[in-house]
Amino acid sequence: MKRKTLFIFLLLFLLSVEIGISDEESTLYIENVEITGIEQTGTANIILSEAPNGLSGYNLTISLHDSKVAIIKRVIFPSWASLHINSTLSADSIWIKAVDLNDEIKKDATNIVLATIVFESKTEGITYINLTVTRIDDDEGYPIDVIVGNASLRVFINHPPVKPYSPSPLNGATNVAVTTTLSWQCSDVDNDTLTYDVYFGTSSDPPKVASNITTNSYNPGTLQYSTIYYWRVVVWDEHGAKNNSEIWHFTTEAYTPPLPPNHPPVITITYPSDGATVNGTVIIQGTASDEDKTIQKVEVRIDDGDWITATGTTSWSYEWDTTQVENGQHTIYARAYDGEDYSNIILVNVNVFNNHKPFIEITEPENGSVVKGSIIIKGKAWDEDGNETLQKVEIRIDDGEWRNATGTLNWTYNLDTKKLKNGNHTIYARSYDGKDYSNIDSITIEVKNKREGGGIPGFEIIALFVAILAVVARNRAIKKVR
Repeated sequence: MKRKTLFIFLLLFLLSVEIGISDEESTLYIENVEITGIEQTGTANIILSEAPNGLSGYNLTISLHDSKVAIIKRVIFPSWASLHINSTLSADSIWIKAVDLNDEIKKDATNIVLATIVFESKTEGITYINLTVTRIDDDEGYPIDVIVGNASLRVFINHPPVKPYSPSPLNGATNVAVTTTLSWQCSDVDNDTLTYDVYFGTSSDPPKVASNITTNSYNPGTLQYSTIYYWRVVVWDEHGAKNNSEIWHFTTEAYTPPLPPNHPPVITITYPSDGATVNGTVIIQGTASDEDKTIQKVEVRIDDGDWITATGTTSWSYEWDTTQVENGQHTIYARAYDGEDYSNIILVNVNVFNNHKPFIEITEPENGSVVKGSIIIKGKAWDEDGNETLQKVEIRIDDGEWRNATGTLNWTYNLDTKKLKNGNHTIYARSYDGKDYSNIDSITIEVKNKREGGGIPGFEIIALFVAILAVVARNRAIKKVR
């Protein structure tokens, strides 16, 4: 017996000797404790997060910062700690030691409970629980490096919740819907989390139908008509204190036969037809009917726009300005409403084509150019609806007739200015897309062609000739004098 005792204390002693250093690092912590009432107990586990190389034993100290609040009453060692010892109890600080003689804590074990500490409350308050490590060894005899997490212990006096009140339906209510939901009000001076048990039925002492409800409402399902129901609520706080409501009652409504189902209206679009090409202002038209109600309104929507109320109901119309949308495919939707239900939505797809005037530009010659002889007038034309729509380009000189140019996108026109009087002339151009003419573009040119033979010499030539004759006459007069 003495040898066995000596062996135990030798093992515990070895736990307090520095043998080596492990590279692993784990977390060691003690759980927080809350104790309700005075001279009551609460427990906290001391947990090692992981033991990569197993666990052979430990030597720890647990102490309370404020011994007025509580005291350490007892230590409960886990089953694997077949060899253990602790200092004297009750106390505000103790040491505990344990050895895993049977090698139950294996390599890579996690969340290992080293001991459970039992505390006893003494007065209301909060104190820290400090955890000090003297030694924790792995199966190889090396110390396990740990990050220590301390905890807190709180002692408080719990107050029961307020008795549930303000029932809905109101106590004694009549004509209550058979699909009603029960609800009530409740509070707790300690702001504890509350749960509820509900007792409900046709008996004046109703049975429990629901437990641990976390909200202050309960749906009993569809009830019977013209029936008296009784109910009450028991409230529990998170510490086990409870309170009971009064027994409430209400009477459900009498049975009323349901109305026949409504038939939704039916609607059609009579104009335009699906696939039609439209332009300008379009009067969308249609009809609507309902076999058991009166049509309240018809609504029309263009593409993803808003629903807009049409004019009329059984025969309806809507004026749509297609110039407000781009050319191309658009969808017209329509629906009817009878005050309860909408009809199915119907639609037609239409192609909008609003013609745009083509454009034209004279590029040569430049405005104000001086020209003579035969010239080529050049220019460009285009159409935003597609250049393939261009039919022709026409040219007009001054007040003359319109004449076709050559080409459309890049066009030309040969002009013989000799057929024009010298001086300023205006060239006009326009393009045509088969439906509309473009705006007219124009430039001004100055024609300066030389006069052809047989004409009267100009004033400058006559003056020069007279001057030459005068010089010749003067020279002859001089010779005579000599």
